[in-house]
Amino acid sequence: MKICLLDAQTLGDDLSYKRWEELGELSLYPHSTVEEARERAKDAQILVSNKVPFTRETLSCAQNLQLICLTSTGVNTVDLEYVKSRGIGVCNVPAYSTDSVAQHTFAMLFHLMEQLDTYHRYTRKWASVSEDRYAPVSRSFFELRGKTWGIFGLGAIGHRVAELAQAFGCSVVYASASGVQRPEPYPQVELESLLEVSDILSIHAPLNPSTENRFTFRELSRMKSTAYLLNVGRGGIVNEKDLVKALQEHKLAGAAMDVFTQEPLPKEHPFLQFPAEDRRLLLTPHMAWAAKESRERLVQEVYENMRSFLQGGRRNRVV
Repeated sequence: MKICLLDAQTLGDDLSYKRWEELGELSLYPHSTVEEARERAKDAQILVSNKVPFTRETLSCAQNLQLICLTSTGVNTVDLEYVKSRGIGVCNVPAYSTDSVAQHTFAMLFHLMEQLDTYHRYTRKWASVSEDRYAPVSRSFFELRGKTWGIFGLGAIGHRVAELAQAFGCSVVYASASGVQRPEPYPQVELESLLEVSDILSIHAPLNPSTENRFTFRELSRMKSTAYLLNVGRGGIVNEKDLVKALQEHKLAGAAMDVFTQEPLPKEHPFLQFPAEDRRLLLTPHMAWAAKESRERLVQEVYENMRSFLQGGRRNRVV
C-alpha cells in the first residue's frame, strides 16, 4: 500500500508519522502544487492532504487511487461527484480540534477586549512615564461576568465555547446556522435578536449556501457599538468589506478573524487596508485548530481512518 502525504507543512514539522508506516510505504512532501500533486499521485493508493484540490485535473492520472484522507473536517477541496464516479473513498476528521478552537476564540477576545497590546507597549515605556502614573485606564476593558455571549452555530465547538463562557459568568444564547430546532441548554433566538443582545458574538458555523455572506453591513449594524465579533468558522460567512466599513463607522467595538474568504489574504484585501495602528481588528492565519495536541489527534485520527479502510471499514467516510 502506497500512502502519500502531499502537504505535511500544513500540519507543522513537530509531528511523527511513524504509525502510518505500519500501514504501507509512506511518502511525505512538505508542499505540492496541483501539477506536483498529479505526478505524486500516480502510484498512490491513499492520498492525504489538507489544502491540495482533489479534482479531475489532479486525480486523472491516479489510476491506483482507492482512498483520499483529508486532514480537516471540511471536504470543500474535493470534487465529490468526480471521486464518487471513480469509486474513490473520502474520509475526513471531525471534532479533533474542539478544545483548540474554543481556546483560540477566547484568546482573540481577550487580546481585543483587554487591550493587551496597548498595555504591553505602555509597560515597556514606563521608564519615561512620570512617577505619579502607574496604570493608564483611559483604554477601558470589561469583565465578562454579566455579559451576553451569542453563538452562531452550536455544534461541538459552539457547545465548548458556551461552557467556557458560562464559567466566566456570561449568559449564553444562540442562533442555529442550519435552522434545525433541537433541545439545548441555552435559549435559541433568531439571528436578528442574537445580533442585538450579544456583547460577544462568536461564529462556529460551516460555510454553505445558507451561511455564506450571512453577516453583511446590514446585520453588523444591528450589533451593539460595544460588542465584539469573533469568526473562527469560515471566512465567507462574514462579508469582509462590510466588516471593515462597520468598524470604520464604529458599529461594533472590535472584531477578530481567524478565517478568510481567500487564504492567504491577497495584498489588496480590505482587512490589510485597515490601519494597523487601529487595534480593533485582530487577524490570525487560520490557526485556531492548530494546538499541538489537536494536531497530534489529527494525525492519529487519519491513521485510524486508513486502518479502518484497509480492514474493510468505513470510519469517517463522507463518500
